[in-house]
Amino acid sequence: MKATSTTEAVRPVAAAPPRAAAGARAVLVPVLLGLLALLPRALGLADFLTTDEAYHWITRTERFAAALAEGRWADTNLTGHPGVTLMWLGALGLQLERLALDLGWAAAPERLQQLAWLRLGPVLAHALAVPAGYLLLRRLVRPAVALVAALLWATSPFLVAHGRLLHLDALLANFVTLTLLAVLVACRAARPLPWLLLGGLLCGLALLTKGPALILLPFLGLALFAHAAARPGDGNPFLRGLAWSVPRFLLLLAVAAAVVVALWPALWAAPQAAVARYVGEIVGNGGRPNGDGQFFLGSSAADPGPLFYPLAILFRLTPLELLGLILAGVALLGASGSALAPHPPSPSPARGRGGAAQAAGVRAISSPTLLALALFILWWLLVMTAGPKKFDRYILPVWPALLTLSAAGLVVGASWLRERRGWPLAATRRAGLTAVLLLQGLVLAWYHPYYLSYYSPLLGGGPAAQRTFLIGWGEGMDQVGAALRARPDIGAGQVVSALPPTLQPFVPVPVREVSTLDAAPANYAVVY
Repeated sequence: MKATSTTEAVRPVAAAPPRAAAGARAVLVPVLLGLLALLPRALGLADFLTTDEAYHWITRTERFAAALAEGRWADTNLTGHPGVTLMWLGALGLQLERLALDLGWAAAPERLQQLAWLRLGPVLAHALAVPAGYLLLRRLVRPAVALVAALLWATSPFLVAHGRLLHLDALLANFVTLTLLAVLVACRAARPLPWLLLGGLLCGLALLTKGPALILLPFLGLALFAHAAARPGDGNPFLRGLAWSVPRFLLLLAVAAAVVVALWPALWAAPQAAVARYVGEIVGNGGRPNGDGQFFLGSSAADPGPLFYPLAILFRLTPLELLGLILAGVALLGASGSALAPHPPSPSPARGRGGAAQAAGVRAISSPTLLALALFILWWLLVMTAGPKKFDRYILPVWPALLTLSAAGLVVGASWLRERRGWPLAATRRAGLTAVLLLQGLVLAWYHPYYLSYYSPLLGGGPAAQRTFLIGWGEGMDQVGAALRARPDIGAGQVVSALPPTLQPFVPVPVREVSTLDAAPANYAVVY
């Protein structure tokens, strides 16, 4: 009998299918993540108007698009936020609407359908941000952590709620997070220049979205310095860190500044007015208490205090996201203990399944990236807490980072269960991903389209939130309008409301400010 040679036993062609499968997955997974993020954000956009959309962003976007079309560059300075990325994306939605009208795919829209087209541009940007974040995370953390983090990013109701709106904070969250991830990749890359250029581009988009993006800048500089100072080398670590980080940080800032100038036409025509408005918004609006007072824990105050954002985070997390953060905290304590132990846990059979599970937890959670994300969360919350004006949406920029920590905790928990139960790795992965999609999907399905009204059932849900925060931003006015339209006497007199623009599209009669109640009798008054 002829003996089988080593050359015959290992055929070169056998490696081709795995490589092809890996290449297909590398493309398919980001595409599926983008579609997963798009579905809950794009489904039923003509639902209700938030207060800020009705009073500000619809008009601003239409004026911005008109100024661009007519070359009136100075007139693109519409607010100090400055909201430029949002208005560009809203203008994209208007272009898509005009294209659909020209092709006969849509009829002339009413106000709600117009809002849906305006929202479509930002929605597409949010759907692209999730796979982009996944691809960056793949270079920084374990693949399983990156995938679970992207799934949570796509399905977290807090992000979905704001990602459906013509508003700033979800866009700011995406641009800030992607900037931070790009810079962290640059710190680890053999060739950091492309990643620094990408980080500068994204940083410029963040600065064009909203002034609080400035909070990110010192953190980026410190992250670059800390990475350089910790690298082995000759000489003083402090001086070595400065020598490496300062020119790279300046390059990032230069790219960001170039993006800001290139995409904000007001800076071409009237730069002083644009900069003054930007600074004035930060100082005059962001630096003062909310004009109507701030309700928190049953009373109203100019500044809700340091408990506001921790409680807001707890109320906005889903049970699965909270579980992941708890598991991450437990694993972090275990990782710290293992680092101090004389003999760190080994996955060898001699130590048993418990030792292997502990080692897996240490590997999943003891990552410089996760530490950087945790520090960024603390930094952002510290700065936002120092200001008197507080809304829960102001913490959206830390949400993807929180979800990444949660994902690491969920992966640690799955590893622990697999080791204790003896489950196969592939089956554990499939079951874990299915559980994430199912649990998050059930929350989204239950609250659709009123994702803004999601508050954690573990803390009492909406009823408890009413006693804790100032809630309500226009959601539900469509139901109020439906109830009023069903009244036989709806045409007998005026309707008054504290927020007329959010109700007007849903009723066939004029809706006036509640302050006009003394001037004419009201048929119905809507208390929101």
